Amino acid sequence: MKITKVNNQTFVTYWVEDKLPDVVFPIFEDESVFFAKNLEVKRSDSVLDIGTGSGVLGITAALKAKQVTCLDLQDRALQFARFNAYLNGVEGKIKFVKSDGLAKINGKFDLILFNPPFNPAPKDLPGKIFSHGGTDGTYLIKKVFSKISQIAKIGGRIQMITFSLGRNGKPIVFDLLEKYLSPRKFSVRYTHVYPPTEHKKINYFEKIFGRKFHNWYGKFQAYPEIYYIFMTIDLDTRATTFQEERLTVRFKKLKYSASWQARIRRLRNIYRGI
Repeated sequence: MKITKVNNQTFVTYWVEDKLPDVVFPIFEDESVFFAKNLEVKRSDSVLDIGTGSGVLGITAALKAKQVTCLDLQDRALQFARFNAYLNGVEGKIKFVKSDGLAKINGKFDLILFNPPFNPAPKDLPGKIFSHGGTDGTYLIKKVFSKISQIAKIGGRIQMITFSLGRNGKPIVFDLLEKYLSPRKFSVRYTHVYPPTEHKKINYFEKIFGRKFHNWYGKFQAYPEIYYIFMTIDLDTRATTFQEERLTVRFKKLKYSASWQARIRRLRNIYRGI
């Protein structure tokens, strides 16, 4: 087990090196910690945390929000999230729901938090459930955003962090937002957690999965760029806009943060069964 402090709160998770496929998502400085420190929560908010994992986002939101619903597919994750909520004294403000996607969610929310499994991986390749985003990394993103208007209040907000393929300076996830949020107008404020780069320049997929799956990641040549971005989406605005905000923090040079190379090492451990 691993104990991590985030904003003076305590969270118990697994280590990324653990080989179990249903381990609870470890807390990384450039992902969960960064997200938690940039939450935009109001005291009147009803919050939905999709794919809660250890509960770090939902629990952080519960310190301020009116009420929080933490959703996850895995029993193990919900057990850890409940325990972490108890550790941090907010268990009375959180409802825990087991659901695949949004099937068991009723009502609408002011703020939706979403840290999905977003790593592209070959079909049926063993790996951690929390990380496997389907063959192009967008499986759960599409599943959730196809129903987002059913659960987001008028004037609601969405905050999410994700990896995305892309081209010509535009991540695929932006296309998905335009597809699934239409006809609702929305504004997106986004931050590049890592600078955009071309995956061939750093041999991204080959370093993670090896040459064995060359035919699979070869199809991504149509989307040569990779992005790692944090987004705040304001719904029901006058016009759809995308505005970049500069990264204002520096991540420490830890084992699994601070660079694309560190992220590659992390993913090699996540998919170490190949």
